[in-house]
Amino acid sequence: MKKILISSLAALSVVASSGAFATTENSKDLGDIQLNNGYNSIIAAAAVANIPSIGTLLPVANRGGFVKNEFDFVISANNAVGVVDNPTVFGVVVGNNKGYGVYTGTSLGGSISQCGALDKAGKAAALAVTGTLDVTKANGCNR
Repeated sequence: MKKILISSLAALSVVASSGAFATTENSKDLGDIQLNNGYNSIIAAAAVANIPSIGTLLPVANRGGFVKNEFDFVISANNAVGVVDNPTVFGVVVGNNKGYGVYTGTSLGGSISQCGALDKAGKAAALAVTGTLDVTKANGCNR
């Protein structure tokens, strides 16, 4: 009975680990991204991938930013993403390479909202840049 139980657990662990590897293989690994005070491009419009992207955000040295601990992230396919990290606020801007809207939000407002008019060309990823995100404005929108 013990042999059956042990072999069942071994088989289950192989299946579970192969599933974990499949996620990594089907994602673009961005690795560690060191945050700096101010704007940080996580995925630039020119680097948008047609698969999800994964990585780890590392906090500003000596805990000088809003983010205090490193954390892993997953970003859906076709998205350009930028963040602002400073000692008092965290903001994010996202635009999709196949979408019409740019979305921004900050830790001050607590929500993500459409920023500006829709891009009729369907290449909103090109609008996820430094000037679009302004953490001093409502919802971080500067369009």
